Amino acid sequence: MCCFVQNSFTIRGKLKIASSIYAFAIFLFLSTSKSYSQDIHFSQYLSSPFNLNPSLTGDFKGDYRVIGNYRNQWNAITIPYKTFGIAGDMNNVAGVRNLSAGLSFYSDEAGDSRMNTLIVQMSGSYGYPITADSSHSIYFGLMPSLIRQQFNYSDLTFDNQFDIQRGIHDPRIPTGEYQNIQSLNYFDLSTGIRWNYTIAPRNKIDAGFSIFHLLNSSKYYTDNQKSSLRRYNIHANYQIKVWEKIDLLPGILYSEQGENKNTILGTSSRYLYNSTTVFHAGIWYRNQDAMFVNIGLTYQTLYLGFSYDINTSELNQSSHGQGAYELSIIYVFQKFKPNKGKYLSCPNYL
Repeated sequence: MCCFVQNSFTIRGKLKIASSIYAFAIFLFLSTSKSYSQDIHFSQYLSSPFNLNPSLTGDFKGDYRVIGNYRNQWNAITIPYKTFGIAGDMNNVAGVRNLSAGLSFYSDEAGDSRMNTLIVQMSGSYGYPITADSSHSIYFGLMPSLIRQQFNYSDLTFDNQFDIQRGIHDPRIPTGEYQNIQSLNYFDLSTGIRWNYTIAPRNKIDAGFSIFHLLNSSKYYTDNQKSSLRRYNIHANYQIKVWEKIDLLPGILYSEQGENKNTILGTSSRYLYNSTTVFHAGIWYRNQDAMFVNIGLTYQTLYLGFSYDINTSELNQSSHGQGAYELSIIYVFQKFKPNKGKYLSCPNYL
């Protein structure tokens, strides 16, 4: 976890530090190599902040936050890809203002090989207020991780195992595949920077840049494929009040991991039914892959969200347009703060 000590730096000094760190991040971005695999992802990416940008740790109003995510994909084609995540974070760690910390777990199971990825992450972020009222701030985040990947060959078939003479598949025939390594364990590190500008209570801008797999793991399944290579996220969203009870929240996310490039563009809307209840709905597009819709409900400090992907790629001939569905839940805890009102004491002789 990254810790910062608040001091008397001037605004110019803070911006200089931010620029230096950002320039370093850009340098890492330009020095990357190509990858051969892709990380887990969620369509509701704002409901999975630890998978988007470590500097989003503590990005909520309250003391503690718990997040749950579930994704089920390709159920109509093959054994579904399932991703589950649970996370929690807190603000003002050890009484330090603007210092946040979090812990998250992700489990992903993919395909016939039952390839499972288990990720344990510890994240920390610190915010530098650029203005005295903190309406304009920059946040920095760091996230060390432990990752375990494993799979097996028991349910897989290979071309080399096809007996031409008998016209059948024979699992006793050697596969001819590299099978010495069936599990990997390694340490990982990610970082991110985020800019937030609150123009009004319902009018704000948030943008960030993050890099995952900074250490570019040296663990291999084969001689030419690394288990993880760097992933870059550039994201931005804007909340704007368009009516007395309606807000629009357009957003964009660009992700790149070697040859895998992904852009999500769309908007959500919020309808403020009353002081405790908000309804959410939106439509989004993932380039050359799918469009998806999301709906949600906020009641006090509880948020429930659901989204469904409609496949638009060439794979839709097999999937019949069915892509994935996701569920998300977020709950924010707020410490009880007793009302310290002033009371007049009566003289004991009355």
